[in-house]
Amino acid sequence: MLGVKPFGVEYQIVKLDSKNNVVSRIKDEISAAMNTAQIRLRTDDPGKYRYEITHLADAVYDDSKNLRIPFIVEQQVRPLPTAKFVDSTEPHLYCADTSFDKHKQTGIPIVISGSFPVTLRVELRHELLRAVERIELKDIMDKLYYFVPPKHTLTHGMHALTILEVKDSKGCLSQPSQHHKTTFTVAEEASIAPLESQKDHCIGDRISFSLQGTSPWQIEYEFEGVRNLAKTSTPTFSRIAEKKGNLTIISVADRASTCKRFIPPGTMEKYIHEIPSVRISEGTNVIENIREGSSLFAQG
Repeated sequence: MLGVKPFGVEYQIVKLDSKNNVVSRIKDEISAAMNTAQIRLRTDDPGKYRYEITHLADAVYDDSKNLRIPFIVEQQVRPLPTAKFVDSTEPHLYCADTSFDKHKQTGIPIVISGSFPVTLRVELRHELLRAVERIELKDIMDKLYYFVPPKHTLTHGMHALTILEVKDSKGCLSQPSQHHKTTFTVAEEASIAPLESQKDHCIGDRISFSLQGTSPWQIEYEFEGVRNLAKTSTPTFSRIAEKKGNLTIISVADRASTCKRFIPPGTMEKYIHEIPSVRISEGTNVIENIREGSSLFAQG
């Protein structure tokens, strides 16, 4: 500014809508003791703004009409990008062999806003191992994004997932502070093993298997081509062999069937046989005297 210091500047802050209609108008002024002055631009609320400088004065000259045509500066304030978990309170539960081929069914949903594409920076912390990994997710184009945990992170225990930063294509960056944390748990895989080493059993035998994992368990087995489902809260699964046939363990699951482990075909089978018997249809009992005693024989 040229003139005699100090200077005075009067201006109006006009907020416009998307069709350039006036939403609000605020009058303001500043004083400057130097040849330069700064007008603080609005950045607290996104939208379009117009700054109309309507009056300029110095120490010796003050004409209310010296700016017949306002000096105008326009500003576009873009909203900060956001990212938040759809449901941050309920932990997600996975198995070590969870498949994410259908990520919309198994992934962790995140709602995103901003100028796409968007980049997310997230932190993944294993609560038991205290291992921390930071992941950058680039070129996100979807308002509803499904985060898929890397395969190597699907280790037993609880994991904490935090959105650290979101940046959009306009360079706007924010650090979310609400609904930006969630957890997921990787359940320990259930297992089943036979307590008897032999595969052949007789009718009337008790056939037992030991279970490992988290109660309750669900066991799927097949007997003579018919599939059955059994549940138990104890770490032992037992059945009485009532008739002959083949018993095959198909799968075992724990935590109310959340994680299911399939047993490879042919690796856990039991063969149940009838008890051998002897039947005498016709014959004559013969008693012979011998020196050390007597014996009964069946002859036919």
